[in-house]
Amino acid sequence: VQEVQDFEELIIAQRDGAPVRLRDVAWVEDGLEDFRSLARLNGQRAVSLLVRRQSGENMLATAEEVKARLGELRGRLPDGYRLIVAQDLSTFIDESISEARGELLRGGTLAVLVILLFLRSLRGSLVAAVTIPATIVSTFTFMMLMDFTVNMMTMLALTISVGMIIDDTIVVLENSYRHMEEGKPRMEAARVAIAEIGFAVVATSLAIGAVFIPVAFMTGLVGRFFFEFGLTVAFAVAVSTFIAVTLSPMLCSRILTIPKQHGRLFLLTERLFCGLETAYRATLRWSLHHRVVIMLLAVGAFVGGMAITPFLGSEFVPAQDEDQFNIQVETPIGTSIEATGEVLAEIERRVRGLPGVRETFTTVGAGLEGRVNVATILTRLAPKTDRSLSQPQIMQLARRRLAGLTHLKISVEEVPRVSGGGFRAAPVQYNVRGPDLDQLVELSEEVATGMKDVPG
Repeated sequence: VQEVQDFEELIIAQRDGAPVRLRDVAWVEDGLEDFRSLARLNGQRAVSLLVRRQSGENMLATAEEVKARLGELRGRLPDGYRLIVAQDLSTFIDESISEARGELLRGGTLAVLVILLFLRSLRGSLVAAVTIPATIVSTFTFMMLMDFTVNMMTMLALTISVGMIIDDTIVVLENSYRHMEEGKPRMEAARVAIAEIGFAVVATSLAIGAVFIPVAFMTGLVGRFFFEFGLTVAFAVAVSTFIAVTLSPMLCSRILTIPKQHGRLFLLTERLFCGLETAYRATLRWSLHHRVVIMLLAVGAFVGGMAITPFLGSEFVPAQDEDQFNIQVETPIGTSIEATGEVLAEIERRVRGLPGVRETFTTVGAGLEGRVNVATILTRLAPKTDRSLSQPQIMQLARRRLAGLTHLKISVEEVPRVSGGGFRAAPVQYNVRGPDLDQLVELSEEVATGMKDVPG
């Protein structure tokens, strides 16, 4: 092939004995393909590659595998090229799960220490120390059978469950301890204790389950989030009840003892406990003799709480400091990618001058539509411990610094956790839908006009 016309004569198929040439199905031109995308890292040209996990796959496992492959590729790059992970959404998830796991361990440890402080019995604390991991391990089995993963919602469920799963055991343990202090052998004390309060323990757990099971079956987007959370809490409480009425009294009947004399450390707390008991007795006696006052105080607290509710505000998820945020930029329709790139260079320069900003990663034409006038600037911040301003404060500074660029549409947003459906990560947004385009335009303009009268 020597000339452009020669490409047109290439035979690419045979149909009914006749050749099909390239000119029959294609347009051949000697030229360059249009420049439709742009990527820059800290002002330097780059090639960006976005890796998304498939629906239902584990993000952390996918990210670890990708990073391992990147490590293999780095050694094969030519001189002058660098391979950098500009954005990793799995990092925040990994940190959140690690923090929740730590809180779970700390919560369980503190629960055992509190029992040790009040009962002043190492063996009694051992009963609680066995109950917590037995319940949590059983809950992991349930999670596996339900095809749940270890994520922020299930870890949150386990963390808040620690306080509830230890309640039943504490009640059984304390009642057994009381009967032993009255002189009963530990076997009889455990039997009498569970006979007295077993029904109450089951009723308490059923009440908790009645709260959390409906949470798991809420509809809509919130329901998708809380399905695993609600069922995990409900099962953890159910298992803790079963353990409280079986394993806990059995351990009390075997290992629980009443010390003849407390050690010096526990003797130091005796006066404190006696003082608390005296104060509680006096408060209880006063409350029983002034029932009308107590009822009025309870009603006042309820009414006061309801009155405060409208002033609390509401949001889907609380704002979090993830060390990064997005700047969405849209230039006027018809702007070339070269002109868009020049505008973005000025925005990058302003943003990199903000306190706490470490990197900017810019992409143009990266969406499904490939629009060359739409860009995203991912702004990476220093870790929270290395900066004096929070992420929301830096985002507000960015809005002020870019406010003068009135010929552009600029939005400073959090990196979205949930995307799709025509929505972005902007905290307030309206989506007008319908089959008539003309009517949609008219209604959208009415909504926009009305918004201009809203302060802020």
